[in-house]
Amino acid sequence: GESRVSAADVSAIEEFIVENLEEAISVEELAAELNLSKFYFLREFKKASGYTPHQFLVRVKMRRAAALLADPQLSLAEVALRLGYSDQSHFTRVFKGHYEESPGNYRKKV
Repeated sequence: GESRVSAADVSAIEEFIVENLEEAISVEELAAELNLSKFYFLREFKKASGYTPHQFLVRVKMRRAAALLADPQLSLAEVALRLGYSDQSHFTRVFKGHYEESPGNYRKKV
């Protein structure tokens, strides 16, 4: 049936992620933003957005990563921290998984 998570809800979740990029955001927190149970949120968010909450979170973070990497003043470690990754190697793995190249190589192109 029709998802009870609306496009506006998906936007609100995106905004929440952007505002809290430096935090380790849990699915529970995202569900709480919409006053939904974790289980219901997981199911309905995927219906509404096409992504699991985790995939969506990573997509938002990686879009931000691309923007931050364009700033030569920021070290890769600083970019990782600003996106809530406790270490640069974890950030690098996630980035590579998303863009199919390392943050360093990506940065050389922008």
